[in-house]
Amino acid sequence: MVPTPLNESQQSIDRGYEVGDVSAKTVGIFVPSLIVFTAAVLIGVAVYMSLRERAAINSDQPRSAVADTPLPFNGPVLQPTQGHDTLPQEDLAAMYDRENRVFDSLGWKTEGTGLLPKIPDGLIDQVNARRSDKTTKSPTQDGGKP
Repeated sequence: MVPTPLNESQQSIDRGYEVGDVSAKTVGIFVPSLIVFTAAVLIGVAVYMSLRERAAINSDQPRSAVADTPLPFNGPVLQPTQGHDTLPQEDLAAMYDRENRVFDSLGWKTEGTGLLPKIPDGLIDQVNARRSDKTTKSPTQDGGKP
């Protein structure tokens, strides 16, 4: 006959129930100990993280190559400010005037409205001639060179 623990009856063993090896006293000691250990670890981790956070805040260095100070704006100012006392319409007219001067220096005709300039017919003919020369030549005609 198999020896039985004090709290197990012969009837439960005969029915095939598993005999327990853990006593209530052991569980009663383990569970509170586990709770106390878990609480101590959580408190320790929280204190460590708060100390690390303070240290990181005190020694915080920018980790970006981008400067924190804004760069000066080089675009057109579209509203009156000190040192720039013009209206947006005047700003746009000045911008179109600068563009028209560039186009005039290239020989393109502008009408002063800020719209697209007219490309000279001679330039269009040169581009068309260059394009037609490339399409009519085969690679063997000029020695295979592109």
